[in-house]
Amino acid sequence: MQTSWVIVTDSTRARIFEKKSANQPLHEFEDLYHPAAHENQNDLEHHTRGSFHDVGTLHSHTNDPSVSPLSHQNDLFAKSIALYLEKGRKEAKYHRLFLISSPHFLGVLRNKLGKEVNRLIQNEWAQELSDLSADEVEEFLKEKIVWH
Repeated sequence: MQTSWVIVTDSTRARIFEKKSANQPLHEFEDLYHPAAHENQNDLEHHTRGSFHDVGTLHSHTNDPSVSPLSHQNDLFAKSIALYLEKGRKEAKYHRLFLISSPHFLGVLRNKLGKEVNRLIQNEWAQELSDLSADEVEEFLKEKIVWH
């Protein structure tokens, strides 16, 4: 059997599991956290907004970004996951990839994955399972994947 990776993620956490043989249990080998995603929305906005003064006036304005701070943080985390998966692909650490992600974050992550990583995706599920144990993730996959 070729090595498979299973990514279980949401916008704050990405757990990476490996399966090397059909009779081996799913093994979690990486747990990535995105601490900035835990910040309060107001804190994120405060850190990303800038203020400026118009020339010749005493009024100041706040620069409100067209992309929300939370969306920006989601993009950054998705990009870091995509880079991790690309590195694993280049090092031939896996040959098949399965994605399980919260519905919103799945789209964000898919947009950051490279062409070669996308080719390795066997299936994906838009579900929130990042808090499940390894056994529970394996139980979820049991009826959905034939390990070979």
